[in-house]
Amino acid sequence: MRAQKMLTLFLFVLAFVTAFADNTPVYHSSSQDLDISLSQGRIVSGWEAYEGQFPYQLSLRMVNQNGRVSACGATLIHNEWALTAGHCPAGRVTLVVRAGVTDIKRPQLMFETTEYYTHPLYVDLLPFVQPNDIALIKFPRPVEYNDALYPIRLQSSHHKDKDYNNVVFTAFGWGRNWTDGVSPEVMNWVYLKGISNEYCRTSFGGSSIIVDSTICAAHYNVTSQSVCQGDSGGGLTILDNDGELSQLGVASFVSGSGCHTEVPAGFIRTGHYHDWYTEVTGLKFDWVPAADINAISQLLLMRAQEMLTLFIFVLAFVTAFADNTPVYHASSQDLAVSLSQGRISSGWEAYEGQFPYQLSLRMVNRNGRVSACGATLIHNEWALTSGHCPAGSVTLVVRAGVTDIKRPQLMFETTEYYTHPRFIDLYPYVQHDDIALIKFPRPVEYNDALQPIRLQSSYDKDKNYNNVVFTAFGWGKNWTDGVSPEVMNWVYLKGISNEYCRTRYGGSSIIAETTICAAHYNVTSQSVCQGDSGGGLTILDNDGELSQVGIASFVSGSGCHTEVPAGFVRPGHYHDWFTEVTGLKFDWVPAADI
Repeated sequence: MRAQKMLTLFLFVLAFVTAFADNTPVYHSSSQDLDISLSQGRIVSGWEAYEGQFPYQLSLRMVNQNGRVSACGATLIHNEWALTAGHCPAGRVTLVVRAGVTDIKRPQLMFETTEYYTHPLYVDLLPFVQPNDIALIKFPRPVEYNDALYPIRLQSSHHKDKDYNNVVFTAFGWGRNWTDGVSPEVMNWVYLKGISNEYCRTSFGGSSIIVDSTICAAHYNVTSQSVCQGDSGGGLTILDNDGELSQLGVASFVSGSGCHTEVPAGFIRTGHYHDWYTEVTGLKFDWVPAADINAISQLLLMRAQEMLTLFIFVLAFVTAFADNTPVYHASSQDLAVSLSQGRISSGWEAYEGQFPYQLSLRMVNRNGRVSACGATLIHNEWALTSGHCPAGSVTLVVRAGVTDIKRPQLMFETTEYYTHPRFIDLYPYVQHDDIALIKFPRPVEYNDALQPIRLQSSYDKDKNYNNVVFTAFGWGKNWTDGVSPEVMNWVYLKGISNEYCRTRYGGSSIIAETTICAAHYNVTSQSVCQGDSGGGLTILDNDGELSQVGIASFVSGSGCHTEVPAGFVRPGHYHDWFTEVTGLKFDWVPAADI
């Protein structure tokens, strides 16, 4: 019934994948190729924000069940809650939040959450613009306020139906600078002007989507001024009558004719939902404007004169395996399973701090597709992983100091990585030299849960590890096409000769001098699996210290729970390249050679 009632309100949720054609309301979150988020641009016809100008604005990346990423804004309303548009998190399995951020590449905080609440009258899977397009996001832990991270006050319920015609608003975000344009690294902002719902409704052909809980805003002094794709969920603010800022709107929809046209944009009035905020959060966000307090006081004084009693009411202020061909085991399966219980194939759950050098990676490609890998910390500014993990990615999200994937000590983004020069990034088959270095945007601080691992010495690069016991670890699936764990798992593996390994792969030339093969230790299903690529293979070396002797690269096409061994890349072969890229020396001389 709702779809019929909305008539022509069809839209492509989370994307403007077709050209704008008419004045149908459409959402303006963005799921276009995320590589353009690194291009220069801005909110339409606005200005670049300075650091700390909008300390309440957050950036969201939402991942759906197919691993597709889209972008929105949100606002900080409490140290554990953010507010956004309902269509932003709806149907998503996880959200990545950046906070204390003006330049999208340099957030103060970056964390993940899976807890959000869309309004009960909002239908998550309905592919149309809807009323009640509002949602609360719960953080996994409280954030600390500072000059660059501070909450915004919401519109009072006393003003929920206030006439804002010709009132000047401010809107902000990292949305595109034009219909299907580019998105900025640095937040942009723009002035908009309030218009009546009656006029707004005519602009949208009498659409019933403009209701009492809608605020419409048009350009201020340049007709192209507006919010655009990627700005959904961000705030619309005013300097209120008491001289304080209030957020009276949540960015919801724009016209199907484009966001650079004269047609106004639609926002959700935050003042209509205070009862719901309190029901979900247990907190009270409502407040009484001074003018209303004065009116209440006058009324009470009048009653006091009549009743000789004075009452003062003080009102206080969210892939299929087939054979034994080598296949990579990065995981780009539906990320929903990353929230399910599972483990590295036939291994054990790690305890906190057991593998302080293991990192978790999420790689985003040019189509917004997310895949998962591991990596190892080798320096406070560098990590080591498989070449096929970052190859072709536009950005990487790194979790460090992490055992439970939902509770990392650090979470940050980087776009700087180096695959080995002989590795062909776009070649879709297993290759030699499957190795890459990842550069961090800033140094990490070591602690008990975050420590680097020593790499295999070049003196041991061709060492025979036949029957040597290794340890492998990661968040990979617990079986071929199985589920992935929240908590890191680990397993013992046993070294086998390259000659024997090659026979298990039908004589494949992929097993080279730079390969270590490892098979099960005491249970035939023990192995690394999908999602474990890039993680480490370690031994207790002859000097009693740990060394990383392998980087997880490939498993058999017959499945990762079979008896066929897995392949790892020997880092000892690449010390000259490590030094060439990083300027650092990771090589060392074993005591016997000294």
